[in-house]
Amino acid sequence: MKIPDSTRVLYAEDNEDACCMVKMLLGFSNIEVVTAKTVADAWQLAKSEYFDLYLLDSYFPDGSGLDLCRKLREYAPQTPILVYSANAYKTDVQNAIASGANGYLIKPYFEDLAVSVEETIQKITPSKLASEIIIEDVQIRV
Repeated sequence: MKIPDSTRVLYAEDNEDACCMVKMLLGFSNIEVVTAKTVADAWQLAKSEYFDLYLLDSYFPDGSGLDLCRKLREYAPQTPILVYSANAYKTDVQNAIASGANGYLIKPYFEDLAVSVEETIQKITPSKLASEIIIEDVQIRV
């Protein structure tokens, strides 16, 4: 699987307006957003394409965002996951973290969404540039 040059986020959300808003907001920060409106679609995209981060809602017509979170965590343990939900109880946050999420954002959280996404990616995964330097360094030694 080819790793793209730009930051890519899979946003699993069944509400079309929310998808458009997040795509636009993250797009201003040069973050590419691919959307999925069902758990099944999100799972298929995650298995077939590279993403720097998964941004998940809690509820879908075909299942739970937390169930999807658990599957994604097993499938791609190094990829950061943020749950982005209107559920604002402490137990919602705890359940998301217990399901494997790296963080929880409560809707409507738009002000620093791109910053939260980028900071989570940087905190959890090594930068692409750093991995390229390591690869070049290894090639030079060989």
